[in-house]
Amino acid sequence: MTFEEFQKRSRFGPDEILAYARGSLLTDAPAGLPGLPGYLLLPFHEVTRLDWDEASGTGVIEAVRRNRFDDWFYGCHFLSDPVMPGCWGVDAVWQALRVFAGWRGVDGCEKTMGMDGVSFFGQIRPYDGEVVYEVDVLSVERSGADVMITGKAAVKVDGVPVYTIASAQ
Repeated sequence: MTFEEFQKRSRFGPDEILAYARGSLLTDAPAGLPGLPGYLLLPFHEVTRLDWDEASGTGVIEAVRRNRFDDWFYGCHFLSDPVMPGCWGVDAVWQALRVFAGWRGVDGCEKTMGMDGVSFFGQIRPYDGEVVYEVDVLSVERSGADVMITGKAAVKVDGVPVYTIASAQ
C-alpha cells in the first residue's frame, strides 16, 4: 500500500500490523517513519481505531492484542503465577503512539520520552481474552526537527480497566 493509502485508513488488521513491523507494508514509506518491534515483542495484533481532529490537534488510537494461553512470556513470568509483564503492557502504549505518529506522517519521534501517573489495579493473565490499549493523543508538539506526542491511556482486559497512564510521551 502507498503512504497516501495508509494515511486514509482508520484501522489495520493483524497481517498489516506485522507487515508494518517488518517495514514491508508501505511501498513508499517516508524516511524516518517510526516503526514497531519484531514479532515476539509486537505488543498488539491490530489497530481498530485511528482518528485525528485537526482543529483541536488531538486524536485517538486503539490497538488490540488477542491474548493467548501459550504466549511466550507466560512460561517465565512468573512460573507459579503467570502474568503479562506490566512493563510490556505499558510499552504497548508507547508503541501505539509510534503507530499514530507513522499514520500522521510525523518523523523525529523515534525515542520514548517518559511516562507519568501509571496505575496498576489488575493483571493480564493467560486465560484473559482481549487486551485493548486505548490512547487519547493530547498533543503533537514540534521543536525544530524533534517531535513529542503526548497521550493518556487505559489498558483494558475483556472490557475491564487494569492500568491507566496519565501521560506518555
